[in-house]
Amino acid sequence: MIFLGSCCGGCGGAVEQSVANAYPPVLPIWIVEDDPNTTIYERKDLERDRKVGKMLVIPLYRSFQHDGATEFLTIVHPFVYEQGEDIEKHLSSFEQRKNLRRLIFWVPGFFPDGLGKTPSWTPIINDKRMIVVELQRCIGSEESEVNAAMKTLLLNGDFTVGKKVSLKPPPPPYAPAKMSKDSYDASEVVRSEYMGRYFNHESPENTHILWAFLPGTQIVNHLSDEDKKTVAVFFEEVTKKAKRLPKNGGIKGSDLGG
Repeated sequence: MIFLGSCCGGCGGAVEQSVANAYPPVLPIWIVEDDPNTTIYERKDLERDRKVGKMLVIPLYRSFQHDGATEFLTIVHPFVYEQGEDIEKHLSSFEQRKNLRRLIFWVPGFFPDGLGKTPSWTPIINDKRMIVVELQRCIGSEESEVNAAMKTLLLNGDFTVGKKVSLKPPPPPYAPAKMSKDSYDASEVVRSEYMGRYFNHESPENTHILWAFLPGTQIVNHLSDEDKKTVAVFFEEVTKKAKRLPKNGGIKGSDLGG
């Protein structure tokens, strides 16, 4: 009886811990861009549709079971999504939903970013409660570079999380917020945590945590042939769209929609 009581207590604790660590149901996603003049919680224009169009969502799973093996971290089942729509129906349709750990967003015109299980803000937008995801806008040639880097990352097998990417702070004076003129390496950005381009004194105003694991952590790629086709088609579509749009050669803080 003592043995049984101990076992049940231990098993119950494990179940409770598993439930507590589960990735909760995901609300619809709404995209805004970094603005050095306001915080994400003070946005006054949330209902403005920034016309981001379709995006690719890449689920990251932990303890994913595949061919008799359990992988620590795995990407699989990327899907095309449009902001404001139901996203949970996609996630719930995949096996091992309980092992979902993070969502990675590849949004044309922006740097990629990740979403953990606790969103920063879930306001009501256009009569619907949504998760606000604040992304860094691409400037100049960055969009094509980021798109190419994301395609390479997703189609070239397993990869490791890279070191934090930081830009050199701009020189003084420091107020108002100033933009660094350094360039990003897109192949590093898509594998790493990266610091934003706007600085308050010598500190970046935003930090974007993409994969949320330490540098050197391996991400196993289990994309199926159909998954890879989805990635390739998405890349071709966003590339064509980018070529039709005027180049965004320079952005001022006041242009970012705060």
